[in-house]
Amino acid sequence: MPFTAGRGDASEEQTDVESFEALEPVSEVSEIFIKMDFRSFRGNVA
Repeated sequence: MPFTAGRGDASEEQTDVESFEALEPVSEVSEIFIKMDFRSFRGNVA
């Protein structure tokens, strides 16, 4: 049986790729603050 990798329910044209950027995983706390633009809250983090 042939196999085609990837999503089978929607093509890339039917998917709002940019909306998934908010779900991009980050690994370090410093990256979270930078990516989410919480730089002004750094002084409040213990």
